[in-house]
Amino acid sequence: MDLNVNKYHFARPTKVEILKFAKNVFDLDATLCFDIEDIVREMANSDVDKQLHREKVICSLEFVIKSFISPKVGLRVNVFGSKEFFDDVKVLEKIKSQVPLECIFLPKIKSGEEIHKCSEILRSKKINVTDIIPIIENKKSFNDLKKIVDSSRKIINKLAFGHCDYNYDIKNFPFHHQDSEKYWEWIDFIVSTIQDYEIKFINSPYLELNNDINFLKMMNRLSQRTNGNFGQITLSLNQLKLCSLYAKKPKVNSTFYNKNEWSFNWEYIAKKMIREYEDFISNDRSFSFNKEKGIIISPQEYLAANKYLSARNAFNASKN
Repeated sequence: MDLNVNKYHFARPTKVEILKFAKNVFDLDATLCFDIEDIVREMANSDVDKQLHREKVICSLEFVIKSFISPKVGLRVNVFGSKEFFDDVKVLEKIKSQVPLECIFLPKIKSGEEIHKCSEILRSKKINVTDIIPIIENKKSFNDLKKIVDSSRKIINKLAFGHCDYNYDIKNFPFHHQDSEKYWEWIDFIVSTIQDYEIKFINSPYLELNNDINFLKMMNRLSQRTNGNFGQITLSLNQLKLCSLYAKKPKVNSTFYNKNEWSFNWEYIAKKMIREYEDFISNDRSFSFNKEKGIIISPQEYLAANKYLSARNAFNASKN
């Protein structure tokens, strides 16, 4: 099977260290993506803070653009229609003459109309973007997926999934990650819906950064479902290298460790997750990263664990 794997690497290095980092990403034929949405959401308490952090990201982006010939760079902007989205557009206008963006990830999309309006805004301001990639990460967009792709098929040829936000929006706890069969039911639904439109599926990030075996098994499952034509968002250079390795030699058993999810003590796990999130959180990001274990805990799962415990405590109190 011939593989066609698009790689999108999300990272937040500062201007000081960005050039070496960017070279590593480009050498692996990946798109280096800068995340304005997370920067604004997690770090800012005022409009001034929001703009300062946005400018910090753009400073790194511009430094990369000026230092490489035809760099593949992308952005995840803020939710369409929000004040932050239109502030992002103003930034894009400033850099539009420097290099065409490879992609813009459009988070929490709810309708095809939003995609159309985003495309019109970019075109009216002469902002060149190769791909607008909507992210399916809420219940509405998941349920309305066929309607969304049918109405926007002339605009998009790629579509991404954000499983942490989706888990949170449908009020899951525990979250279903890539080692859950429920996750693959979601993927099957998305892939089967978009394949007739020749839209490429971009897979959600894998949060266990040190688990190479399951990362490769995940790649294998994606390949089987998409005939080797898919994309992957990566969170470490090691994951990026694994993508390239798999594309050259796609021979991995795709069976994950089949855990019995409902046999666990989820109250204990929720408390443990909350404790670990708070122990490893830092001021410059919303997610928590345990370097020793190589595991990221998303802010969505942290909030879901707190809600789970609150509901459980309320239920126990009602019985007394």
